[in-house]
Amino acid sequence: MRALLHMVLPLLLLCVLFSVLIGCAAKGTVQEAPLQSIEKTPLSEDAAIANFIGNAHEGATQYFTQSSYGAVTVTAGREYLSALGLLCREAYIRGGTQTRTSACKDPEQGWSMAPDVLGEGNR
Repeated sequence: MRALLHMVLPLLLLCVLFSVLIGCAAKGTVQEAPLQSIEKTPLSEDAAIANFIGNAHEGATQYFTQSSYGAVTVTAGREYLSALGLLCREAYIRGGTQTRTSACKDPEQGWSMAPDVLGEGNR
């Protein structure tokens, strides 16, 4: 009995701790941080690609004859929220190589290609 108590007690305490943490996280209000403006490089030749990525369903594919990547096939990926709170969508661009990129929707300017700040676009 004592051995069983030594095994069950730590698990019980762990469950109680998780319950308290979850309860604390659920209480209170979340304050939204103000959106910060970031410098954007104009990519007008890629506006059609950005609009396709933003408005397409996950898995949708479209061919583009002209872009900064050349003639490419673009496949829309999953949606996510950026650190700035913008709605974004991943995409895969296939031409000579495969590039992973994203498009984000700015409330004032619409969909635009997101910069590859980590340098991880080519895969």
